[in-house]
Amino acid sequence: MPNEIYPESDHWISVQSLNGHIYSAYLDMRPEVMVNSNYNSQMNIVWATIRVIAILPSDTKSNEVVCVFKLESKDRELFYKKVTASEVKFFDDNWKLKYSSAFITCDLTHVSYYNYDLFYEKQQLPQSVGIIRKNADNSSLQFVDINYPLNGISQMDRLSDKFMALCVPVNFSIYFFFVFSSVLHHEFDRPLELIEFIEYYRLMGVSRFVFYNSSVSEDVSEVLKFYHAEQYDLVKIQQWNLPALYTYEKTLRLEGLYGALNDCLYRNSLHNYFRYVGVFDVDEFLIPKVHNNFTSLIKYLDPSEEDYRYVSFLFRHVYFYTMYPDVKENSGKKDPYLFTRAKIQRLRDPHPAGVKSRYIIRARDAVEVGNYKSTKLLKDTSGEMIVEPDVALLHHYAPCEAEETGCYLKPIEIDRTALRFTSELARNVAIACREIFSNHKCPSPKKRVPGELNS
Repeated sequence: MPNEIYPESDHWISVQSLNGHIYSAYLDMRPEVMVNSNYNSQMNIVWATIRVIAILPSDTKSNEVVCVFKLESKDRELFYKKVTASEVKFFDDNWKLKYSSAFITCDLTHVSYYNYDLFYEKQQLPQSVGIIRKNADNSSLQFVDINYPLNGISQMDRLSDKFMALCVPVNFSIYFFFVFSSVLHHEFDRPLELIEFIEYYRLMGVSRFVFYNSSVSEDVSEVLKFYHAEQYDLVKIQQWNLPALYTYEKTLRLEGLYGALNDCLYRNSLHNYFRYVGVFDVDEFLIPKVHNNFTSLIKYLDPSEEDYRYVSFLFRHVYFYTMYPDVKENSGKKDPYLFTRAKIQRLRDPHPAGVKSRYIIRARDAVEVGNYKSTKLLKDTSGEMIVEPDVALLHHYAPCEAEETGCYLKPIEIDRTALRFTSELARNVAIACREIFSNHKCPSPKKRVPGELNS
């Protein structure tokens, strides 16, 4: 049965027989996601599935993949059980590249119903899972530990008192990297922006950030260490160092971004249980227009968690281009620089829903998420609400995504909505800077160039 798992230690494990890798695994007991409701024998019942995050060749078929469970007998002897994968599901948007991020589902069966909490406590569930090609030998087989519900299997039936986790899916570019979060990479070096991001979303009520770290600067590393040490459960850092055969945009799309996003979903719904998960990039700030925080915003959008009419809440996107001049009268001389306070000029027209949008989902009712919207919800009758911009709008503080002259020609308007949060935000950012940096001051903002892919 499961060891005492520390999920932050998850890392990429080679699957040589399939020329791929696996990263993490989660127990999923939701009846709606079972691919096979039963097997040939009526006495062999599927009661749960193990969901494995993987990168595999894009032409891999489900019937080629075998799941190998490692279990421990009552006599403390290890033994193994093989089952054919019930599904290999590649995430969308892989551009027909050689490799794709995916999840593999491996069914757990038993001859009749048991008290699975008792199984959990008596250590009669698989400790870990490995993946091999059908008919391959076991010589190269490696395992990832299964991340079971943190507070026991009965956790799945209880309403969580944890409000929201944030995955930070920053678009992967030659400059940059997912709470819910994504992947910090290629020497991401914007420490002040990261502090503003974390402190703003803390102010809104977010209590968990998950970052998938490939490569960051020393200053950014100090920021992450500070928040991890200050409040252990606030920031979780997953290592996302991809093996060399996965080349950005040549053999693998977006450095496995969709794998990171869905790992974050399962990590914060199936392992740890947050009621909601949000996906926002480090330079994106969801600004409520009427409500004072996300708790009241979500209560307005999702008044009853028993009403499954809407599971996903999609927020429209608008650029606040950083090329426009700062508005300095909004801040004092000693205040830290804040994008949310310095930039008040935005494009007049937000993007249509689904274009650069971000979202918050009811975590247990989502099966699969994408970059700009959820892609599969638990029940067909559940839907996605497009939130009106006069309720909440996604402010994106970024350079022009193309040539600046063209961006200057776009119609703009003044938007001061974010300013109602910046006095308290500035105080919190200044306090964090005094704790993090040796000179006890906030660093200057980093200049970003037009056309950065993570903008």
